[in-house]
Amino acid sequence: MPRITFNLNGKATEASYEPGMHFLEVLREECGVVSPKDGCAPEGTCGCCLIMVDGMPALSCLRKPEQIAGHDVITVEGLPEQTRRVLSEAFVLEGGVQCGFCIPGILIRAASLMQHGHTDDRRAIAKALDGHVCRCTGYGRIIDAIQTAGEACGNGGRLRSKPRRSSFFGEELGLCRNPEFARNGANGTGDAPRLRSGRPERQSSLDPARADPDPSTSSGSPRATSTGERVEGPKDGIGHSTLRVGGLERALGEKPFVGDMRAPRMLHGALVLSAHPRAKVLAIRTSAALARPGVVKILTAADVPGERGTGLTVPDLPVFVAVGETTCGVGDFLAMVVADTMFHARQAAKQVEVDYEVLEPVTDPFAALEPGAPHVHGAGSVRVAPNLIETTAFSRGDVDGALAASTHVIEQTFATQAVDPAFLEPEACLALPQGKGVKVHSESQGSTFDQRQIASVLNLPLEEVEIELAASGGAFGAKEELSIQAQTALAAHLLGRPVKTVLTRQQSTQHHVKRHPMTLKLTVGADAEGHLLALRTRIVGDAGGYAGISGKCLLRAACHSCGPYRVPCVDVSSSAVYTNNPTSGSMRGFGSNQAQFAMEGIMDLLAEKVGVDGWDIRERNILNPGDAFGTGQIMRESVRGMRVSLEAVKDLYKNAKYKGIGCGIKSTGLGNGTIEGGHIVIRVVESACGPSEAPEGSPAEPGRRVRASGGGAPRASREARLEILNGYTEMGQGVYTATMQAVCEESGLPADLMTVLWDKTLGDKCGETWASRATTLSCAAAQQAARKLAADLKELPLEELVGREYYGECVYNFTTRPGTPEAVLNPTTHLTFSYSTQVVILDEDGVIERVVAAHDVGRAINPRLCAEQMEGGVHMGLGYALSENFTSTNGRPDSLSLRDMGIVRAKHMPPVDIILIEVPDEIGGYGAKGVGEIGCVSTAGAVAGALYAYDGIRRFRLPMDDSPAAAPSVPKARRKFKVQS
Repeated sequence: MPRITFNLNGKATEASYEPGMHFLEVLREECGVVSPKDGCAPEGTCGCCLIMVDGMPALSCLRKPEQIAGHDVITVEGLPEQTRRVLSEAFVLEGGVQCGFCIPGILIRAASLMQHGHTDDRRAIAKALDGHVCRCTGYGRIIDAIQTAGEACGNGGRLRSKPRRSSFFGEELGLCRNPEFARNGANGTGDAPRLRSGRPERQSSLDPARADPDPSTSSGSPRATSTGERVEGPKDGIGHSTLRVGGLERALGEKPFVGDMRAPRMLHGALVLSAHPRAKVLAIRTSAALARPGVVKILTAADVPGERGTGLTVPDLPVFVAVGETTCGVGDFLAMVVADTMFHARQAAKQVEVDYEVLEPVTDPFAALEPGAPHVHGAGSVRVAPNLIETTAFSRGDVDGALAASTHVIEQTFATQAVDPAFLEPEACLALPQGKGVKVHSESQGSTFDQRQIASVLNLPLEEVEIELAASGGAFGAKEELSIQAQTALAAHLLGRPVKTVLTRQQSTQHHVKRHPMTLKLTVGADAEGHLLALRTRIVGDAGGYAGISGKCLLRAACHSCGPYRVPCVDVSSSAVYTNNPTSGSMRGFGSNQAQFAMEGIMDLLAEKVGVDGWDIRERNILNPGDAFGTGQIMRESVRGMRVSLEAVKDLYKNAKYKGIGCGIKSTGLGNGTIEGGHIVIRVVESACGPSEAPEGSPAEPGRRVRASGGGAPRASREARLEILNGYTEMGQGVYTATMQAVCEESGLPADLMTVLWDKTLGDKCGETWASRATTLSCAAAQQAARKLAADLKELPLEELVGREYYGECVYNFTTRPGTPEAVLNPTTHLTFSYSTQVVILDEDGVIERVVAAHDVGRAINPRLCAEQMEGGVHMGLGYALSENFTSTNGRPDSLSLRDMGIVRAKHMPPVDIILIEVPDEIGGYGAKGVGEIGCVSTAGAVAGALYAYDGIRRFRLPMDDSPAAAPSVPKARRKFKVQS
């Protein structure tokens, strides 16, 4: 093999490469430098692989190895230590890191901007970030972090004491946090932002790890600043913007993702996907691929010893489509090549030849429901089934009578599109032989279902399959189903060697699920003043080739079809339908986005008929305590959060010219008859941390001295620490940080004595991390466990509790599923709900100037993390509303490129003002409600209203890419407007 010599992070390095490799492969596979991530190679769109070449930023996936010969290469590992510290601390301080997959590449960009003195101008930073995609943050806090780091460069490396944006409760609009929450931590009764009276809320000067709005909650526990100075400051408990657990290592690329892992004698897998959405597989010919260098084995359906059908709810997705069977979508796997290197495996996979009998695909869900339509899962499928997967239907009241009595009746059909979740870490899995079975390192959203399905595929007892969850580089719901875990485990099991498989970006996009396209037909009646009287909704969702959780997603759309409004008479039906289009599944919002885009459109139409504005029509219809939600569930006192969020933006909306408003409701938890809960174990363990050490996973910065809460000098002796075990997956949303804060709140111990870890046994109890429930339920369980610890701490010092464990759980089983007898007698379909009101304002050119998002989170466990989630949700909601559209023709995606997704880039992202509302609920820890999904529920409706205010065009279809607001983000192939520079 040819070799190149270059300087890598200041050290002369020689590396071999295969002709056809790009330099990112050389760095990761040959040199073992994994901070540059592979998010889209060799497309060069995501920016995750950015490095310095001779002092200038360069995308390593676009460089050939021979182009690097003789040059100087710097990755995050090679940045000066002061630069690394300042950047990582700035990103944690400002909230610019969530899952962390994209951040090492962005740190390289930031280091270049700092070097050239270009960190003062936010617009210049945003433009420089044009080559980067972040799916988590919405970019605003990344720009904050780069500015703060640049500022520190001119200040001897000392960071500012608090974030640039440390107001989370509408302070700029004359609002403030409820004083009860601000003063008393978790003991307040909680109302919401209220008009400020008297002097402004105080701000304290804190270290980069913590920026808290009120120092009056200080417990006096010592902490270290970025310069090592010990200070007295506020505790790390509930309601404070405590440091994100693991944030520093995620920012620096030191937290290993599955693709970064290695094992002795490791082999590599590469998948072969179907070329046709619907075709009978006649033959799979592997001789040419087997002859390629390094190939060890090629697996097909014939190698599967157990069940081939997988799926969370319906086992219809085959591990491999067998010869003689019919494909259901282009995401189907036909074979897997196992070779000595990733490059060899992928090159050989291209040589696998497949003979097909191509069939006409079923691509229209309405046509799929017609009598005589071909069955997507007909004869020749792993599981034969009709095209109708599942229907959810419920009603209450006399809808026909109410419509007949209505002064205003509106009928309108809405349509929403497929959207790719575009998480930046492609699916990856590492499986190792273990005893008679396997150990599987996975980045999925849960362990229980993975373990059961892999065991079934391998025909092994459950206990012979161990799942170890790794860091996840984003998911947004789309890493719930098995992807490549079963195939990788099969290869490791059969070959007796570790096997790692990582999908390419295009394979990942071809395979993983999209947001459901839906058609929603609504008939709504109201009285003369615009009070809603009746709603009839018919929803059809395109599930694509496999069921996945489509039935549950359409169930959620049905449940949320009335939005956050009081409707006395309701008749709802929603159906999930098989087609041969790309498979649909879970994505942030889980069906409620589509339903509420439609309902918000109805509210705007109704306002026009009645002669009032969008705020007034919503105010007179929103749910109040004692009202019935769409499913009939009677709303508790915490529904007041909806009204408070609406009132928080009233003046802003009323005074704007081109504006739109949208309200949203999103359930917390699965509900609908499931049993769900949080489970936490706190262990008191001995630690040998010395004065310059902090344990991996601890929130302490590198170099921070660890001490017990009692004060005194730092000790190098063995001391007690807490391990907090959680069963939910940390995907960047901050559930581990929130769990730690609950333990701090109850025990009075500081965060630097705690480590949060995922635990498989608890994972089995918790189930998948979805439905905005992890923080709510984990904090409730942690509260129980920590109170037991606190009771013992009253009697004994922490060091004498070493070896003890404290278990807490929070389990709920009272919800009902619509359409069941229980739901008729006592409809309680969800644990609780979070609420939002968003206002979108356009400028004179019809471009979005500002988004204001008032969100009721019940209790802001960590205000900064809440704001991060909301801003990321708004970013995703804007793309959904305006520019993102995963289009297909005859079941084939029109493009698999990340650049064609229509994701809003940093330079086109408007300012987002977050107003956190705190109206707690009796369900869950400290009254917290889910925050992961509500951020993007009401965005599209607000955008539609703003566009109508600007150009007078009503839009009932997503994306609204015919608008000037969409033009900058719409890919060139779909652009309808000339983009203004």
